[in-house]
Amino acid sequence: MFAQKQLTLPLRFKHVYTTIKAIEVRIHDFQEMMKQLYLTRDQARGVEATFNWLADELQELKEALDGKDKEALEKEFADVIAWLASLANITGVDLEKAAVNKYNNMCPKCKRSPCQCEFIKSKPNASAQNP
Repeated sequence: MFAQKQLTLPLRFKHVYTTIKAIEVRIHDFQEMMKQLYLTRDQARGVEATFNWLADELQELKEALDGKDKEALEKEFADVIAWLASLANITGVDLEKAAVNKYNNMCPKCKRSPCQCEFIKSKPNASAQNP
């Protein structure tokens, strides 16, 4: 399902080189993996409860962002994308298609790349249209 590449990356320790496998994955493939793993359970849980799990994971991500533990941060990012994929699966949304359709190499608001919109430090309210 996932494409693997062999990469040789230099290590700074004793000038040793090692080969590792990197996995390239498309959003669609990740979403399909989550569907195979969890669709039955996600459907039984329903949209609202699955959204609540996603919201909980976003809160955990916020807490990890305040810390200094990179591994914990990576795990929380993974949890957020996993629950987002689960929610998309039970609502029939193809995340990759939706993201590319909205952000097709340009800002959806100003239609430029890079974005030329007026910089806003934080989103003022839930109805704001800035990406």
